[in-house]
Amino acid sequence: GNWIELPDMNSKRGRYAGAVVTEKSGLPRIFVFGGFDGSSTYYDTIEVYHQAPYSSWTNPYPAMSTNRGSSPAACYAKVNNEPRIYVCGGYNGTHYLSSCEYLSIPTKTWYNIPSMSTARGFAAGVLFPDGSSFAVCGGRTSAFLSSCEKLSLANHTWSSNISSMFRTREAFAAVLYNGKMVVMTVDYQIIIQQILVLEVVQVYNQLYLLQKIQTI
Repeated sequence: GNWIELPDMNSKRGRYAGAVVTEKSGLPRIFVFGGFDGSSTYYDTIEVYHQAPYSSWTNPYPAMSTNRGSSPAACYAKVNNEPRIYVCGGYNGTHYLSSCEYLSIPTKTWYNIPSMSTARGFAAGVLFPDGSSFAVCGGRTSAFLSSCEKLSLANHTWSSNISSMFRTREAFAAVLYNGKMVVMTVDYQIIIQQILVLEVVQVYNQLYLLQKIQTI
């Protein structure tokens, strides 16, 4: 496949959350939540990319309840046949956040839900394969975190009944692959003018943990 350059967003932003929703037509919509402008502004706004009928970014949804930069965790899920996007954690310009909310896509309404047990910025999360829970791991608050917690989407309760990662991680990626949560980190360490790249992959499911570390 090839890379295709899309139009610029309406606002310059990094450290945001993202989610992809597939429309009935089969075309994707890309949702971007919050973020940081690189200077002093933390956003509570949303931008949505539509591939059709024209390739553009719009802002058809209301703002979140608070500013959320520093890469809040987000996931798309269908709950009671309602398409939703959950957004948790981040940083509001003053402190790291434990609060969570979800966007009802059909009604264009935000709803606050119970907070995580730990404030987390630069965390990552995935939806469980059966769609029942949203797992959020790592990140940072006053310290770097290895812990994880999961949100039951049926009753919006948080549980710590999920193993911690082997190491603390922030600003990392997490994906669902073959029914397992895979987290990936690349660290750079400059030692005697040589750069060691540590490719750290950890796989989680409810049966086992596997960690693979390679030094290049």
